[in-house]
Order: sequence, then structure tokens, then C-alpha cells
Amino acid sequence: PAATNLLGRATELLPENHASRPETLGELGSALWAVGDTERADATLGEAIQAAGRARNRGLELRGRIDLAYLRLFIDPEGRAEELLDLAAEAIPVLEALGDDRSLGRTWSVLAFVHGGVHGRYAASAEASERALVHYRRMGWLPATCVRELATALYYGPAPVPAAIRRCRAFVAGADPSSEAMLWTFLAGLEAMRARFEVARTLAQESRTAHEQLGWSVAMRVIWAPVAADVEVLSGDYEAAAGLLRKTCEELERMDQRAPLATRAAHLAAALYAIGQFEDAGRWSDVAENNAATDDSSAQLAWRAVRGKLLAREGEVHEGEALVRDAVRLAEATDALNDRAGVLLDLADVLRRRGRDVEALSHVERARALYEQKGNRAALRKTQALLRELAPA
Repeated sequence: PAATNLLGRATELLPENHASRPETLGELGSALWAVGDTERADATLGEAIQAAGRARNRGLELRGRIDLAYLRLFIDPEGRAEELLDLAAEAIPVLEALGDDRSLGRTWSVLAFVHGGVHGRYAASAEASERALVHYRRMGWLPATCVRELATALYYGPAPVPAAIRRCRAFVAGADPSSEAMLWTFLAGLEAMRARFEVARTLAQESRTAHEQLGWSVAMRVIWAPVAADVEVLSGDYEAAAGLLRKTCEELERMDQRAPLATRAAHLAAALYAIGQFEDAGRWSDVAENNAATDDSSAQLAWRAVRGKLLAREGEVHEGEALVRDAVRLAEATDALNDRAGVLLDLADVLRRRGRDVEALSHVERARALYEQKGNRAALRKTQALLRELAPA
């Protein structure tokens, strides 16, 4: 919030043709977005692009276009990921020729989000984050943005839990407060996968306090709350998870953040299904479907999985199975091991309703192998209990 005030005053004082104006407007746009003022952020980034064009500053113009497309991916997501990939391909050679580390770091960080957060390819996301880190360190800029994307990739992607924890803790040593807030979030989720729930909740609370102190209203809803809900799901407290996700979804609706709303609403629907609130689960699965971009793998597979289980429970078992199988197919195109395991368990749930326990058992076995690969002990324990239940007498 202080940054938005200072940058806002700076842009008011700078003459229209001042050389610093395009970059200052760009930084103001990013700061406005961080505090949740997306309408002003959109207008300010548009103004930054125009100012850069008038100044014939190709690097700042490209960076402004990338930042604006990235913001719009969250509020109007359809087609934005492909737009960003095309923009990055256009921008990177130009920015490399200019030696513009600030813009290169930003571009690679945005690519990291598209690869992971949209397409579910977290190994590619981690690689892009590493490239972003090189540029952030070279220019001496605080690396919180690319640290966040790297930690996200370590958490959701194929990195085994012990290795992911070691990497995150290595970053914590000497990290700035912004990076620490991000890292504590994902360390909380990783510790929950190790079934260390009290440690996980302590880290989650420390991260929440840091986010509040930094004024990161968007990050609280988009990043912190979903991981905090994961902690509760892994511990078996679906009521607590649903409470966290409901508040998050209501806030994202108010902020018109459609892309993160789609995934969070699907996860809320899954938590509500687990506690038997089936009508409410159906409503939130509708919200997820209506807000998900067609290429948003996480949202698309998540709403299909919970909707399929709801249909099967209502007696529409053929339709339900087909929908969950679609979710499995989408998940298999990603390297998000927990998601892939989760939808296999959802498919097993539907198959059991049809009396196909032997086939269900094979999918639970596949889920168990994926949880083992990830090192998700908490989910593995639940899966092994299900295997014992399904094992032939």
C-alpha cells in the first residue's frame, strides 16, 4: 500500500514526456494489482504501454504488454495463456539484446506461471523460475515473484517432498520478508504432506501474518488460502478446509478474479462433497466450470472430478464415470503428481458405486504409486487404508 501511494505521487509529479514515466507507471500498475485494485492496475498498465510507445522504448512497451496480459489472465482468462506465450516469444530476444534484466526476469516469471499454474507442467515452470532468478539477482531486485513460482512448482509438481523442503529452506536463509512469506506458505503444505500437521499450521499462520503485514490481499486468496486448505484436507479436517476455501471464493468473486476462482471453487466443491454437503458442492462445481478457461488444466480436471462423483451419487453412474475419466485424461497430461493421484481415487470412488471393486483397486494402486513418488505420506496413509478395505478377503 505504501508503494502504491509513493508511485502514484511520483507519476502525478512527472511530466508527460519524462523518460522515467513509462517505467514508473509500470511499477505502479504492478503495485496496484498486488493490493487488489485490478481496475486501476489495468488502466495504469495501459497508460504505461502508451507512454513507452511515445518514448519509443520498445523494452518497456513489451514489458507493459506482458504485465497487462498477465493481469487479464486472472480476470478474463480465455485465450490469455496462449497470448502470453506468444508475447514472451516476441519479447525475450528483444529484451536480451537490450540487456533489460528487470523485464527479462518478469517475463520468465510470467512464463513460469503459465507453464505451471495454467498448464500443470511444473518441471517446465521450475526451469523458467530458475531463469527468472538469474535476472532478478543480476539486477539486485527482490526475487519474491520468481521465488514464489519456484516454490509453487516444487509444491505442486514432481519434486519429491524431502527435496522440495530442502530447496525451500535453502531459500529462507537470508531471504527478504516478501520471499519468506511465500516460502512459509509452501513449506506449510510440504510439512503437511509429511503428516507434521502442527508444524504445518504454525508455518501457515506465520505466512498469513506476513501476507497481512505486506498488504497482499490477492496473494492471500490466490496462494496462501489454497495451501492452508490443503493442510486441513491432509489432516482430515474437511470442515476447516471448506471454511477457508469458501471465504476465499467469495472474496475472489468480489474481486472478479475468475481464473483462480475456477480452481478454488472446484476444490471447495470437493471439500463440501467430503462432508456431505452435496447441493452446495454442486453449486460450486458450476462456479468452477463457468469461470475456467478451456486450457486451465487444474480447474478443468478438478470440476470434472467432483461433478462426476456427484452424478454417480445421484444414480447417473455412466455420465459420472465418463466425466471423471475425462479428469484422469487431463491430469495425465500434467506432472502434478498429487492431482493425478487424486483423480484416480475419484474414479475408484465412482467405480465402487457400480460394484466394480476390482477395477477400482487397480486405480487406487496407481494413486498409491504416485503419492509414493511425491513423498506425500499423509495422502499415502489414507490410500493404503483404502487398499486394505478393497483387498480381496
